[in-house]
Amino acid sequence: TDLPEALLENKSDRFANANPKEKLSVVVEEKKEVHTPLRVMIVSARGLRRSDWVPDDSVTECYCSIRLNGQEVFNVKTSINTLDPIWNNEAEIDSYVLGATLEFAIYDQCSKGGIQHHLGTARLESDTFNPNGLNGEVEVNRLERGTGFLWLQVKEKGKEYPRGPSCQMSMTIERSSVNVSWGAKVNGQDGVSLVVDDLEHDGHIGKLNERRIPEEQLLASDYIVSVNCVSGTSMDLATEFIESTKVDLVVRRGRETTILMNRGDLRKTLGLGLATPIGNSLVITGILPGLLQEYNSKATFECQKLKAGHRIVAVDGRRGDALELGRLLSEVKGKFKLTVLHCIPVQQVWQTSPPDGQGNVQYT
Repeated sequence: TDLPEALLENKSDRFANANPKEKLSVVVEEKKEVHTPLRVMIVSARGLRRSDWVPDDSVTECYCSIRLNGQEVFNVKTSINTLDPIWNNEAEIDSYVLGATLEFAIYDQCSKGGIQHHLGTARLESDTFNPNGLNGEVEVNRLERGTGFLWLQVKEKGKEYPRGPSCQMSMTIERSSVNVSWGAKVNGQDGVSLVVDDLEHDGHIGKLNERRIPEEQLLASDYIVSVNCVSGTSMDLATEFIESTKVDLVVRRGRETTILMNRGDLRKTLGLGLATPIGNSLVITGILPGLLQEYNSKATFECQKLKAGHRIVAVDGRRGDALELGRLLSEVKGKFKLTVLHCIPVQQVWQTSPPDGQGNVQYT
């Protein structure tokens, strides 16, 4: 039933005259901003361009910009003549507020100035690095379609960067008999490992891969460094691999790196020592006086240098067997791309502030 109007008025008067402590109150908590100073190491990037991209006559520099709330808070450039830039530069972001998104925009620009080309952007939400930090690759959404990768390390100020994911793994594969083919072609021309040159999709290992998560699959370009606890030489590894029905493997992932070269004419020697062409890559046996030695002398970081044991897998984006790659190398001139396969270090951790205080960096 409805209350009499007089009663309602009396009730309102009593509430209005009540002790303030007795009044019903609604407490609205103000959301406080939590300032969390960050340290962000921009390490490197890969896959920023299409495989069929052809360099023009200009020399470009690639740089990465960090944006917070739409404002640029850091910018770093890299050395020229590389499609897979390495920065290894640390940003101090003291204005970071927990929950905000960091945006990483990657551009290139002619070293003499000119038009900037936006290559792609990566976004980093706070829950990907809070509270334990981050050490690994994040996806870059390329403007040319497709996905690239940006390697970042993120930590709170005063903490240590976390260790990155190990690129070495152990796996076991079995077959019913040595007469059952593994369905894999391996190459041991570097003398210390077996590189998986090719895998048959319908082969024994290919079918095993279908039942395993990606992190547990044996992939083309993987480096097998131990077979049933046998290591040392490629011949020892191959013998154990061929003669066993069950193999316990220690495997390291391979990674491709693409560099830009400029060969004015065919009289300019590349300076490459190469193994006998076998399989789908050319194994480098040595760096001799010539174009490649000049490139190495200008490399900013040791890991950018071409070395014995590295494998050439593409010339100007074109792949093929080792004989075809050798032919392409003998004919290439002007600006061209050289794609090389190498073994990723066991732990992806960059060390900063070395004893010499010179800002040098190294893998451990």
